[in-house]
Amino acid sequence: MRKKVFICSPFRGDMEGNAGKAAAYSRMAVEEGYLPIAPHLLFPQFLNEGIEEERQLGIAMGMELLKMKKDEVVYVYNGGTSGANGGGSGNSYASGKQYGARGGGCTHVATLSGVLGYSNNSGLNYANRSNVLIVAGGGGGGGIENGTVHKGGDGGGERGGNGSDGALGGRQISTGSSPSTNFGVAPSYSYSNVAESGGGSGWFAGNYGIRGQSGAGGSGYIDGVAPFTHNGKYYPAETETGVNKGNGKAFIRYIECA
Repeated sequence: MRKKVFICSPFRGDMEGNAGKAAAYSRMAVEEGYLPIAPHLLFPQFLNEGIEEERQLGIAMGMELLKMKKDEVVYVYNGGTSGANGGGSGNSYASGKQYGARGGGCTHVATLSGVLGYSNNSGLNYANRSNVLIVAGGGGGGGIENGTVHKGGDGGGERGGNGSDGALGGRQISTGSSPSTNFGVAPSYSYSNVAESGGGSGWFAGNYGIRGQSGAGGSGYIDGVAPFTHNGKYYPAETETGVNKGNGKAFIRYIECA
């Protein structure tokens, strides 16, 4: 039996283009062995997105598909400078006038306990990534090169910000040779006498900067969480791009127990 995944992606605005993206995401889920649920591909076939009442009806029906079951548990891990979901390490080489800071940790919500990491044996690794609902990416560590300050890449969004010397921000897929490379955790630079600025952790983490250059930010991720309106207030499900420094932050604006 295939596990179900809820496809959450933009629809308003360029509806034709966004529908194509949702279809592509659904196809990807099928190829990965999942059963995709994409209400925004189905409901607009018989509901008018331009009529607010019908749009809200579609969102409400999507939420019915998404409701948690009684006694179902979700786990929330806050990003930190070390430990749970910590970013890549930072170190300095004072005699070379190179300084580097640690990358920010990501925050995530999942239906399985454990911190993120592609090689985890007991936590959330690449193989069980379908249990992850939300990831808020951390920012890359800043660097100083001979007195010049380089800001770290922003965390969050579908793609984390790059570092100052081309270190790649985290994407929705790996930037390495293996599909699991940088999943959850940022890589480290192990050579001595060279400063390192850590990448931010995220759905896929950002890469490090060296010799006083800054690290890249980790990417955000949303799956299984849909936007909705309750009592006249709109609650979006979205990641923010270009605003996050330090540790990733997730805001849960509304919870209702059935």
